[in-house]
Amino acid sequence: MASARDTSDGLTLVERLVGQSSVLRYKLASFLGTVRARGVKLPGEVLVQIEEMTRHLGEFHRFAAEQHQVLSDAATREARSRALLEVSRAITSSLDMQTVLQQVLDQVIGLTEAARGYLVLLDERGELGVRVARNLDQRTLEGRDFAFSTSVIAEVIKTQRSIVTSDAREDLRFAHQNSVTMHRLTSIMAAPLSIQGRVIGVLYLDNPGVAGQFSGDDMELLEAFAAQAAIAIHNAQLFGQTDEALKARVKELEAVQAELAVARDQALKGLKAIEREMQVGQLIQAEFLPYELPRVSGWEIGARFLPARHLSGDFYDVFALPGERLALVIADVCDKGVAAALFMALMRGLIRTHAARASGDVLAIVEPVNEFVAEHHGRSAMFTTAFVGILDPASGELRYANCGHEAPLLVRAGGTLVRLGDTGPVLGAARDVEFTMGQVQVAEGDALVAFTDGVVDALSETEERFGEERFLQLAGRPGVPMEKVLERLEAALRAHVASAPPADDVTVLGLRRLSR
Repeated sequence: MASARDTSDGLTLVERLVGQSSVLRYKLASFLGTVRARGVKLPGEVLVQIEEMTRHLGEFHRFAAEQHQVLSDAATREARSRALLEVSRAITSSLDMQTVLQQVLDQVIGLTEAARGYLVLLDERGELGVRVARNLDQRTLEGRDFAFSTSVIAEVIKTQRSIVTSDAREDLRFAHQNSVTMHRLTSIMAAPLSIQGRVIGVLYLDNPGVAGQFSGDDMELLEAFAAQAAIAIHNAQLFGQTDEALKARVKELEAVQAELAVARDQALKGLKAIEREMQVGQLIQAEFLPYELPRVSGWEIGARFLPARHLSGDFYDVFALPGERLALVIADVCDKGVAAALFMALMRGLIRTHAARASGDVLAIVEPVNEFVAEHHGRSAMFTTAFVGILDPASGELRYANCGHEAPLLVRAGGTLVRLGDTGPVLGAARDVEFTMGQVQVAEGDALVAFTDGVVDALSETEERFGEERFLQLAGRPGVPMEKVLERLEAALRAHVASAPPADDVTVLGLRRLSR
């Protein structure tokens, strides 16, 4: 402790010296500037002394800055050494493996500034299970919040070697893995937990928002903590929990239970109030969706909307335009909850406003919407995927812009499936980007099904995705009335998800041109 205080005191002193030397150099420079501005001539020997003093101050400033870096590095090393020592003491003084492993994970997350950490163990059947999951705020992550790369963990177990990647999405080893792309993982670091040469699990850290987060020193630290975690697990496996420890734990749990009962009552009151507010918000948001879809001769139009929470970031819209045209919109804001609902209302209003002025040009809708959102709301880091179309019901011509959205499915009467892919980037992410217009003919008997990613990404109780194949089997059949397609799709999604909590909002918009 004395060494740590000495290092801290030295670091503070050097910081003060660096600051003071900078102030002195500035004052000397200011003095010389004032003298020259006023035309005052100083004796040559005085100027020489001032220049000599300035040079010495500069050398002192550089030296102090170098010492500051040395002391800062030493402070970092001391902090890491203290953390390892604390974990070692915890291991030798406690057989409560869960508490020790949480401490291991909290320490290494804090020292490396990782966003999340997972301690994953292999069971007797060789299957992976998350034993501890924590974040930078030292909070435990629940199962539905798990977002790690199973591919990285599998590689560590297979090779029995540590892995660090600065950007998993660009790393050829992992870029095409579902877990990396689904969770948008970036910086990842993982080390094996080994007991007597046998890998029993993996200590895994990541930071999805920052590339290049982890260094070689961070990897060495992770490996040291992985070794400590393996020792804790080994001790627990050898000795288990003693009767006294179990009794103490029961007493602790009883005390916690009493505290939780009080906290639960308070929380329930707060939740009821929040629930009322959310229900009101849900009713208001529902009014932004079409109360009744337009009825167009020779066409079937239908939709389904299943929000994951009270408030949603998905929306769809169908409305008439001048010239007997019809606007078709389906969109997905990048988040959920209140923020997404507010952004959804903004996007819907902007799209409707510009659609009324577009004169049939779909680019005259998406381009100004993108510029406005990127300029005025760019700091929110919110963006929206959207499919915006203008349909001429008489001719069946559909002009559209797909702004990073799931490609709608055009089902030809003869059974051919056509995907209406991207014609531009997502809306609101950046200004001055290029959009192009797509054009397709919807013939008699053809159907168009547009949807958000919540359809194919819907998770079952076993976390199995609904998937593209199931969707195509239900939506890709020609000649089926649109309402029947939507009924079957909704029923299949509800059966797939069952009692699992919804992973994302689900929205489907469909239309079909009837045969004469």
